[in-house]
Amino acid sequence: MNNRNSSLYQLARGFQTSPRYSIRRGLVAYYRMSEKVGGLWADSSVNQKRMENNGAPEVFLASGKFGLAASFSTDGHLETPGGDSYYNITDGPIEVSGWAYQNDNTQSGAVIECGEGWSVGYTGDAEGGPGYHMILVNVANDFSVAQSAIRPASQTWSYVEGRYEPGVGVTVGINRVETFLPTSDHPQFLNNVSFRLGLGILAYQNGRLSDVGVWRRLLSVEERNWKYNSGLGNRLFV
Repeated sequence: MNNRNSSLYQLARGFQTSPRYSIRRGLVAYYRMSEKVGGLWADSSVNQKRMENNGAPEVFLASGKFGLAASFSTDGHLETPGGDSYYNITDGPIEVSGWAYQNDNTQSGAVIECGEGWSVGYTGDAEGGPGYHMILVNVANDFSVAQSAIRPASQTWSYVEGRYEPGVGVTVGINRVETFLPTSDHPQFLNNVSFRLGLGILAYQNGRLSDVGVWRRLLSVEERNWKYNSGLGNRLFV
């Protein structure tokens, strides 16, 4: 007979509602970057959507914020196989976060995009930067862009967040400092059939990425703070 007042039940209940457990809900993919076998980069979520090298030069392993990272230059990037309906996030909400390292913050860079429907990346000086952005593009080719007001230093790690809440707006965050842009709904995004790491609507990445996650829901403030402050990095989803 279950006893909801028992210490064991309360302990189990607390674990299930803690950010460490709840943050896994709605997770589409999570790329720790340290799980690389040959040219395949593993997805640490239960969905196991692996990425592969695309373009040149080949993406390679380097030191990361926690453990290892993927290092990008010129037009080399990582991509999931096209045509996978699981990536058809045609409405919202969407939340993305991860660690990014820009070799040169005068150049634009990219964290992740989904089939040119939405993109999170860095806007360099030449493109009206500086700062990170989240871009949404719908089937009518309408753009919504949230641009951070913070210019992160080059050659240092920054925690980047982007999220879209239907009927509310787009938010981009740098090291938990957020910039918000109200926007109308985007009822359907463009070509949402694959994820690309290190490639965005504006540019390719010139630097490193680690611990990039994508959710089909908005995380709670507690979940966001826990992920940023936990220090678990690429050990988060072991």
